[in-house]
Amino acid sequence: MANLQAHLRGQFARFGDHLPGLLSSVNRLFQQSAPSASYATLFVGVYDDRTRQLRFVNCGHPAPLLLRREGTTERLDATGWVIGMFDEWKGTSREVELLEGDILALYTDGVTETVDSGGDEFGERRLAAVLQRHYDASSPTALADDIIAAVQEFGAAEQFDDITVIVGIGR
Repeated sequence: MANLQAHLRGQFARFGDHLPGLLSSVNRLFQQSAPSASYATLFVGVYDDRTRQLRFVNCGHPAPLLLRREGTTERLDATGWVIGMFDEWKGTSREVELLEGDILALYTDGVTETVDSGGDEFGERRLAAVLQRHYDASSPTALADDIIAAVQEFGAAEQFDDITVIVGIGR
């Protein structure tokens, strides 16, 4: 993963305005530097504060959730292939406007795949419900803490996967 991060940072200066080109180049470099059969999911986003536009590519990562201020939830679904799985990376970028009061939640699969004592997963539906219940959290950090607490309370067994959450609130 350190190599993948280095490839992203190194290639961003060259391809920052063209996210599909960036991911195609990163895919090629990742395949050269990682053991065979290695792959990674990732979400790459570039936010323009002036226009409030988020350009992104989702390479098979769990779909970030965008809770709109009026209460609807949008998924930022995959727009491209997983990195490292295929010789040539295929995908597109997408744009979404982030409005005042919108909440964007990015997370790892450890959040949605945490299971309770009955074997049920926390899932995307429960994550969206936590976002809606805690919509008025005082800060992105407080909202992320609320999500992690809900996941940990839900989980019945020892945690085996990472639980990572990044939250942004449109101002």
